[in-house]
Amino acid sequence: MKTLKAILAISMFAVSSIAMSAGFDKDPGRLIQENQRAMEAYAAELGKPAPKVEKYRYGMELDVVKVISVTRKAKVCGVVPARMTFLDSKGELQTVEYQAVGGGCRRG
Repeated sequence: MKTLKAILAISMFAVSSIAMSAGFDKDPGRLIQENQRAMEAYAAELGKPAPKVEKYRYGMELDVVKVISVTRKAKVCGVVPARMTFLDSKGELQTVEYQAVGGGCRRG
């Protein structure tokens, strides 16, 4: 039963990823919102609390055992928020928000 729930959660995440690729990827805020909803659904399916978002600080130690999700780069040129959700060594879901360069800059 847990396997079925995990498959369902992953399927929901995949569907939301496909929806995001249908034109929403120029809005970094929407990417973050979609990721938040997907991770809340994933946590609920696993019977775990939704991960709280922690802002990354330089030098912050991360206890990453398994990466669950990383937001796609928004197709804008500039610095945008991004998130990574992972399982730590205690089996708890953690989410870290950090700044990343968008994927829409022209290389020249």
